Amino acid sequence: MKTRFFINLFLLIVIFVSIGIAVYFESRRWGGEVPEIVLGKVYVCQHCADNAEVCLLEEVRHFIHLYNVRFPEVVFAKFLLETGHGTSRLFLEDNNPFGMKQPRQRLTTSLGAGVSGFATFTSIEAAVIDYLIWQRRWTHIYCQDEFIRLMGVYYAEDPNYTNLLRRLL
Repeated sequence: MKTRFFINLFLLIVIFVSIGIAVYFESRRWGGEVPEIVLGKVYVCQHCADNAEVCLLEEVRHFIHLYNVRFPEVVFAKFLLETGHGTSRLFLEDNNPFGMKQPRQRLTTSLGAGVSGFATFTSIEAAVIDYLIWQRRWTHIYCQDEFIRLMGVYYAEDPNYTNLLRRLL
């Protein structure tokens, strides 16, 4: 039991150090200034701020890249597939872009399970961090094709999931 605790603690420390490094390099890339505007907890790109629109799709893409989630194109395609291109209630109301269920054993950034048993998050950023925790804990894969296969075998309920995911890439 103590070993599991220390492994989870170590993983959490590694993730937060990775996040710190990613944020540092993102700010250095823009000369100390990140060119996006943050309004409350909603990420708004400069284009959308100029047009008075909120780009939730770009917010998800931004955080996937900011936190260095493995296989970002696949993860973004998974987001599009899981949420119907960002239109699902689970995404819009519960900030759950990946259809993540409430975990029982691993560390999580979730507030708890909603009525449907899916995780609820305070923000899209918290959901992406939770996905990163899941990905680093359970997927030790170095190949994008193997990651897609894993999603079809262990993650998705639809037997055609991998084909649908590949179409979005």
